[in-house]
Amino acid sequence: MTALEDAQQHTGKSLVASDGTELGTIDDVYLTTGDDGAVWASVDLGERKAVVPLDEADLGDPIKVRYTAEQVKGAPEASGDALDPDQASDLYDHYGIADSTLRDDTGITATEAGGRADGVQGDPRSGGTDDGSVGHP
Repeated sequence: MTALEDAQQHTGKSLVASDGTELGTIDDVYLTTGDDGAVWASVDLGERKAVVPLDEADLGDPIKVRYTAEQVKGAPEASGDALDPDQASDLYDHYGIADSTLRDDTGITATEAGGRADGVQGDPRSGGTDDGSVGHP
């Protein structure tokens, strides 16, 4: 299963806050650029939509996040197919987290590091895509 398929399977699940409050239904999942990891979920709160980070979340059914209902309900609203940099910055500030909190690496995606988008790293000295093109002795 690809990361995108994995993310899409969370749409329609209930979202529960750390204090046990059921918040609503996940209607969208936002992915990171470069590795397509699911990092944000948009939840329908009835009167509006809020976005919540999925770091340290229990991704069962329902999905349980580490944030309180008060934090999620007070989150800035986001709209569109992707979070723009200003929306993301507002969300990081609101939840008191950094970009690196939502990544499972050092904070540099494979694409940013000069690797391929599929995460396969080549030897940067060779210009090739794998170690086989280097001709190690």
